[in-house]
Amino acid sequence: PLMREGGAYGSIFVFRREPGLFSPDKVALVETFARQAAIAIDNVRLFNETKSSLEQQTAISEILRVISSSPTDVKPVLEAVAERAAHLCDAPYARVLLIDGEILRPAADYSAERGGFPQLVGPVPLGRSSLSGRAAVDRETIHYADVQPLLDTEFQDVRENVIQLGARAVLAVPLMREGGAYGSIFLFRREPRPFPPDQIALVQTFARQAAIAIDNVRLFNETKEALDQQTAIAEILRVISSSPTDVQPVLDAIADRAARLCDAASASMYLIEGDMLRHLASKGPSPDQVSHVDALPITRDSLAGRAVLEQKTIQVCDLLAEAAEYPLSYDIATRFGHRTVLVTPLYREGQPFGTILLRRLDVRPFSEREVTLLQTFGAQAAIALENVRLFNETKEALEQQKASGEVLAAISSSIADTAPVFEKILSSAERLFAGKVISINLVGDDDRIHVAAYHGQNREKLEQFIDAHQSEGESGTKRAIARRAVLHYPDIANDADAPPMARLSAAADG
Repeated sequence: PLMREGGAYGSIFVFRREPGLFSPDKVALVETFARQAAIAIDNVRLFNETKSSLEQQTAISEILRVISSSPTDVKPVLEAVAERAAHLCDAPYARVLLIDGEILRPAADYSAERGGFPQLVGPVPLGRSSLSGRAAVDRETIHYADVQPLLDTEFQDVRENVIQLGARAVLAVPLMREGGAYGSIFLFRREPRPFPPDQIALVQTFARQAAIAIDNVRLFNETKEALDQQTAIAEILRVISSSPTDVQPVLDAIADRAARLCDAASASMYLIEGDMLRHLASKGPSPDQVSHVDALPITRDSLAGRAVLEQKTIQVCDLLAEAAEYPLSYDIATRFGHRTVLVTPLYREGQPFGTILLRRLDVRPFSEREVTLLQTFGAQAAIALENVRLFNETKEALEQQKASGEVLAAISSSIADTAPVFEKILSSAERLFAGKVISINLVGDDDRIHVAAYHGQNREKLEQFIDAHQSEGESGTKRAIARRAVLHYPDIANDADAPPMARLSAAADG
C-alpha cells in the first residue's frame, strides 16, 4: 500500500508469469518505492494546496485593493469578483447579478472562453424558480452537481437559459446585506462535477466582499449627496442674503441646483397672478434642455395648476401616457419632449402662491429623497420671495415717510410761498410712483382749473388743452373735487367710466 496518515493513497502491484515468491529484499524494495510514492503524492498535494491557498489569498487581496481604489463605482469590484471566481473555481463563466425591483440584472460578467458571456434570454426573475433568484430570496448558497434533471420541476423560469449555456454543475451565492441581499454570484460548469467545499467557501468570501463594496459605494454616494445638498442650500442662502432687493438671482440659483441635484433636464418656477401661473425662472444642465411655458392657467388640465388647486406635490411618471388626465401638460410634453415631471407648490402663510417643477426627458420617477429635496428648494424660493417683498415694502414705507418728512420740512420753512412745497410734493411723487406726468391743479377764482405745479414734458401743451376744453366736459380734477374722493383709472383710454376730458386728454397725448 501507498500509506498516508491513518490510511492509504493506493497500492503498487507487481507480478511474474512463473510461480514463486518475491524475495524479502525485493519486497522491502517495493515497500520503499511505495513510501516514496506516498511522499511524492503528499508533496504535490501540499504544494497544490499551498498554491491554491496563495492564489485565493492573492485574489482576496486584489479585490480588497479594487474596493479601496474604487469608492464611488462598484462595477470594477464586481468585474474583479466575477473574473477571480471563474478562474479559481475552474468555471467557464461567472456572472454577478443585482436586484432591480422584481428581477435580477447582470452587473458584471467574465468569460474564460473566446466569444464572451452568451446572451441570455430575458432578465432573471427574482424568485425561487431561478438559480440566482433562489439564492437571493432564500439568502443561502445554491449548489447542484447536475442541475439538468431539475429544470422541469424546480427551475422552469431559467430552463432555456440553462440549456443554452449547457450548464450542468451550478453554484449561486447571495450577496448578503443586513437582513437581505443585493443580488447573487452565479457560476456553472458544463460537466456534472460538483464545486468542492473550499471553492464554495471562496465564492462566499467574494460575495461578502462584493456586498461590502456595494455598501461602501452607497454610503459614499449618500454622504456625497448629503454634502452636495448642504452645499447647495448654503449657496442659495448666501445668494438670498446678498440679494435682498432682487429675487431673480435667487430663483435662478434654486432652479439650477434643483435641476442638477435631482438629475433633471430642467427646473422651472411659476408665480400665481390672478388665475394664471407666470414663469419666473428656468434652468437646466444644458441650455437646449431648458423648456418652459410663459403662462399656465390654474386649472386641473396641467400638473402645475392641479398642484396649486389641490395644494400638494404631484409626480407623473410618463406624461405622454396621461393625455386624458392632464391634457395641457400632455401637449407641453409633446412639444418639448419631457416624460417624467415632478411639481410642488410654493407656500406663504399656508397658502400656495406659486410652483416649482422638475422635468426628465426619460421615463424615470424621482426618488423620495429627490421629492424632499425639491420641497426644500421650494421652501427656500418662498423665503426669498417673501424676503424681497418685505424688504421692498419696508423700503417703500421708509421712502414714503422720508418724502412726507421732506414735504413737512418744506411747509415749515415756506409758510408764505406754496411753490417750494408743491415742488417737493411733485419730486417725491415722481420718485415714488415713477410718474410720467405729475401735476398739481387748483381751482381759481374764476372757477377754472389752473396748473399750479408740474413735472413732465409739454406743460404748455397741457395748459392749452385745459384752457381749450374746460367747458366741454367733466375732467378728472373736477370729479375728484366734486366727489371729494380719490379717483383711480388703470386704463383711462379704455375705461367707459373715466371722465370725458380725461379720455380726450389721453387720446390727444397719443
